[in-house]
Amino acid sequence: MNKGERIKYLRKEILGLTQQEFAQKINISRGNCASIELGRVSLTERVKNDICQVWNINGDWIEIGGPDESIFNELTSEMEIALCASEILENADDEVIKTIIEFIKIYKKLDSSSKEVIKNFGKELIKNLK
Repeated sequence: MNKGERIKYLRKEILGLTQQEFAQKINISRGNCASIELGRVSLTERVKNDICQVWNINGDWIEIGGPDESIFNELTSEMEIALCASEILENADDEVIKTIIEFIKIYKKLDSSSKEVIKNFGKELIKNLK
């Protein structure tokens, strides 16, 4: 795969975005995105850096690809939460989404001892589901 093909693979297969959605996040036009993917224009350092920053992508993967290169840099906890939430929201029905939002709103209002109970319950649940 060349750089353009890797960008298309990242956008379409990994991130599940349209060219328009992808382009908006990195402040380029949809046409420029398409041209990069097709190899009509070169991937600039600025665009590559923006892609890496917005989606926590390993710049070496964009440059050389290959099985030894990880697509993503190591995720922070915040990034991992955002990624999981994005996947849930993409595939969940409205009722599940409303329930998750309501749970988060209630959790935010709890005192620290109640949050500790929820944390311990979550740990036990995870242990039993494995």
